[in-house]
Amino acid sequence: MLSLEQMTADFRLEPHKEYRLLVGFEYEVLLFSADTLLPLGYEGAHGLGEILRFVATHLGGTLVPGRPPNKVQLPGGALISLEPGGQFEYSSAPVPTFGECLTQLHTFLRLVDEICSRFAVHAFYGGANPVHRVDQIGLVVPNERYRIMDAYFPTTGESGRRMMRQTTSIQVTFDFRTPEIGAQLFRTALYVAPFAAAIFANAPFIDGEHSGHRSERGKIWQDTDPARCGTLPGFTRGDYGFTDYVQHIIRAPMFFVDSPEGVLPANGMTFEQFNKEGFQGRAATLEDFQLHNSTIFADARLKRTVEVRSVDGQSPQLMPAVLAFLSGLLLCNEMRPRTLERLGKLPIKDFNALSAKLAREGLSGEVVPGLPTRELALELLQSARDGVATCYPDGPEALPYLEPIADLIEAGKTPADVVLERHPDARSWLSAGAGDTKGLRGLDSKAAGRAQATRV
Repeated sequence: MLSLEQMTADFRLEPHKEYRLLVGFEYEVLLFSADTLLPLGYEGAHGLGEILRFVATHLGGTLVPGRPPNKVQLPGGALISLEPGGQFEYSSAPVPTFGECLTQLHTFLRLVDEICSRFAVHAFYGGANPVHRVDQIGLVVPNERYRIMDAYFPTTGESGRRMMRQTTSIQVTFDFRTPEIGAQLFRTALYVAPFAAAIFANAPFIDGEHSGHRSERGKIWQDTDPARCGTLPGFTRGDYGFTDYVQHIIRAPMFFVDSPEGVLPANGMTFEQFNKEGFQGRAATLEDFQLHNSTIFADARLKRTVEVRSVDGQSPQLMPAVLAFLSGLLLCNEMRPRTLERLGKLPIKDFNALSAKLAREGLSGEVVPGLPTRELALELLQSARDGVATCYPDGPEALPYLEPIADLIEAGKTPADVVLERHPDARSWLSAGAGDTKGLRGLDSKAAGRAQATRV
């Protein structure tokens, strides 16, 4: 039986490894047939399985075995994977400079362009599939883990299958040097997550209709599984730490347990029960705990890093702004405690209710009576500017990438508001894809090149 101390210690820095302050990101896009705008399946000459094999060959990567294979390990540590609804995801290698983040982003965007050209594919960068319903998408990657999750979610909420098939997100991951810094980083990330989600809200359509939300993705996640999604109870306490997180997640039902025969359904058993009683005659291990933690989908998740998971999928024009905004607030040792202090003083009792409100309103309402969301967003933007200039060796290079979102915040708009202004219906938005990204990519290349000299 694992002790609470053993599980908590799993999140601490490995003392034998040299510490480097690194940032990574995950970026999901949706791929459709260019001719029909139908979602891609896995099989066939233009299917996602064939696209994965092309990626492995084109970038010198390794197709990871699976049933079916859904991952390609790339040279340098990055990973391409397929999520259950066919979401095409790039997971970067963790790097110490903003320029290296942009270099990897640029590599991924070029890859998507190449796939679109070779396979007659159309790429879409919103936070949710705006047109196709759950039954039209299906379980594109039907491996056993996803099958078990798909069977489990209807027992917990209305939207789990939507989450698996229709939504796309951005995740940004931060290292920390000590458990104390890690706990502060984690709490700050949980405070920042709903506001970052509102500022970058980018999912106003679902099932072919205007949903009434700036982020339908945010609403879907709110309705997925309260035991593993949303914010975390108690994080507003000043002494909230790793142990509190562990005590919460071990009470969440497990999806599955690894076995020599593959993954087996856990049938609603919590990890706490597994740890006490065992499963089919064997005791829980740290690997089991790590697997269970990988199925926790809170707005921020604790591993040996802190992951911010609340942001909708974005156009390439705004992806660098996501990295700069979150890094400025969370990575900087000076700005992080200031951000925590500012947001910690807000008289908010229910952060899940706040997340639901912001997903609906974006920047148009009030955080609390007398404090417009737009005003707080402007405060956070200025803090991000101050922080990002110092948190990276090449921090000043990141500042121009905040300007597109600054223009939106000044106007009290989210990306979703722009979508609604430009597109009369869901299919029009889907057809537009990423929009014009040429200006962004040219700037990316220049900034990434200038950043080479400051790499550490």
